Amino acid sequence: MNRPKLLIVDDESGQRELLAGFLKDKGYDITEAASGEDALAVYHSVFSPLALIDMKMPGMDGTELLKKLREINPFIQAIVLTAFGSVESAVRAMRLGAYDYLTKPVEDLEELLLKLEKAAAQNRLVVDNQVMQERLTDIFPSSEIIGESPGIQEVKKLISLVAPKDATVLITGPSGTGKELVAQA
Repeated sequence: MNRPKLLIVDDESGQRELLAGFLKDKGYDITEAASGEDALAVYHSVFSPLALIDMKMPGMDGTELLKKLREINPFIQAIVLTAFGSVESAVRAMRLGAYDYLTKPVEDLEELLLKLEKAAAQNRLVVDNQVMQERLTDIFPSSEIIGESPGIQEVKKLISLVAPKDATVLITGPSGTGKELVAQA
């Protein structure tokens, strides 16, 4: 089983090491960074789908780091850590694409685990959706089958499931609805 990768970025070594130790024991593959700059330096080698980012750090703050990480990996799910617990900083982080936030020091480790599990599930959903969209684009070039309605999306999904198979398929529908396009796809 693959251990979920997690990048922990916090300038407070005690907090970072406490979280890293706890999460390693829970099965996470942890990469630690003491600053935003350090995190960016190691990120290309670990390409973690999850991150815990302290909002307030010397040099590059958590907000700037989050922006840069999302440029590298738009699918990353980040949970930001804020010592202030203010709604304002949490809202700002969420607008930048953070999945969730926690106040520091992190005392409820079970809540942290739950948020990380949900963030990992969200990452899988987003990545799977992107892969499916790319497959659908390969199967249906934009000039052939057009439409974004739920019905058309369902037809495209069914075609993507059936197309690779060696099977006989009966396509029915009124004249002019695109049965021939579906058959070609």
